[in-house]
Amino acid sequence: MIVYKNILPKLLHRVYRDVMRLCVQQSEKMTRVNGGTQVLIPQPISKSMINYASQTGGRPQTLQPRAQLWRNMSLGWNLAKDDPYVYALIKETYEMVDRLTTSRGLYDPYIFLNDALPGQKVMRSYGAESFARMQGISRKYDPTQMFQKQVP
Repeated sequence: MIVYKNILPKLLHRVYRDVMRLCVQQSEKMTRVNGGTQVLIPQPISKSMINYASQTGGRPQTLQPRAQLWRNMSLGWNLAKDDPYVYALIKETYEMVDRLTTSRGLYDPYIFLNDALPGQKVMRSYGAESFARMQGISRKYDPTQMFQKQVP
């Protein structure tokens, strides 16, 4: 399983270091799971990448046009019985990172759609204006709401 989270809208060394330390501490808990592994991968997103996407296809996700650093957690485990523990660990880690970045004025609510956790409100993380726009598009092109009902 791979999950992403936009953790830092500004590349600040101290906050990045503190977030990585927190994630490393949390990753120790994966050793309690059969075959449990966790790899942390920073994913820099440049302002120019966001600007290019805006110029070529709009910005429905409302990413702010600024340098960002996303944290990618790639996790693996062997047994389905461990799913609840691992999902709880991921949620706990995100909450800790959110508290840390909020306390430093760097929280960004954006959630990457392809790798969201069950129950996360991905579309709402794009902002009220984009969410309303997407709802309008949905009503026009998917009036029976097949995609809302068939896609979790």
